[in-house]
Amino acid sequence: PVVELREAPAVFGSDGVVAGRSAPGATIAWLWANGVRARVTGRRNEAVRIALDSQTDAWVDLSDVAWLAGIKLESRVRVGAVRLNRRPGRLEVRVILAEPVPYSVRIKDRRATLVLYGAYSDTDRIRHGPEDDFFRQAEWEQLTRDRYVLRLDFAHRPWGYKARYESGALVVDVRVPPAIDPERPLEGRRIVVDPGHPPAGATGPTRLYEGDVNLAIAVRLKRLLEREGARVTLTRTDRATVRLYDRPQRAELLQAEVLVSIHNNALPDGVNPFENHGTSVYYFHPGEVDLARELQRGLLRTLGLRDLGIFRASLALARPTWMPSALTEGAFMMIPEHEAALRTPQFQEAYARGVVDGLRAFLKRRLD
Repeated sequence: PVVELREAPAVFGSDGVVAGRSAPGATIAWLWANGVRARVTGRRNEAVRIALDSQTDAWVDLSDVAWLAGIKLESRVRVGAVRLNRRPGRLEVRVILAEPVPYSVRIKDRRATLVLYGAYSDTDRIRHGPEDDFFRQAEWEQLTRDRYVLRLDFAHRPWGYKARYESGALVVDVRVPPAIDPERPLEGRRIVVDPGHPPAGATGPTRLYEGDVNLAIAVRLKRLLEREGARVTLTRTDRATVRLYDRPQRAELLQAEVLVSIHNNALPDGVNPFENHGTSVYYFHPGEVDLARELQRGLLRTLGLRDLGIFRASLALARPTWMPSALTEGAFMMIPEHEAALRTPQFQEAYARGVVDGLRAFLKRRLD
């Protein structure tokens, strides 16, 4: 049977993508635009296994699949011409396809790699637009009999990407990096700051709610960033609930150049908080480890807490592909000394200064 992948409505809102996993319940390995078609090869409880190509399977939530009765899917789908068009702020990559197959996009340094699963090349033409100072060259390779790879090289490191299926083509928009002033790297940058929670969130021993202190830090962070010329938007400005996936969606709609989500940590039952507390930062896409590292360095300098390190994790606020994003966990709500510090303007200001320092260093690192 053949299915079409479409994100199911959820109480958490929508991030516009369907998640693929290497096993039921495993971490997210693929992010797909709505419309991908694939053959079903198995099911386990509320997860469906689909064939990407002859060597690779993936699992998706049953709620994210629409069954296509009477539809057949070829074992290998033809890939036609590739057209490259420069648009304001992005390079549009349009790959002609007979069917909307599963794919992956990876950005590393100055190269973007697009993999099309279950596809074979009939790409006899790659059309380049007028010469510009961003895009350099494109080449394709038939890596296996049913896996097609398109590599794009750039003069500068791409800032992010978005993918969608439309009119018989996979369209990938590769984002041009912003013009960063090395003397004032935050000048003019569009930054979205997300005060984490509600819903949910941790509560300290004396009932300090994480959502309240996250907002207090975010307000201070906004003021400090604007002082250096950044254009800053908060995903919430009061205690009203903002759905989880609506937060990164709003950042994308605002064309944010960086997204930072402000949090303070807690631990699950059975973990000794007095031996496992400190500062950490989370990222998801491998190319954004530099953002997480610089934010961690900034927070360690200003907060002076134990270094728990940076973590790659599948978190909604770290998964956007259109802009670099990370989630900070500055202190621990359940540690009495941390909770007491989080109540003070001085500690909130130090948290905000650490994030500013990290963002400034990250933008300088992204200068070619």
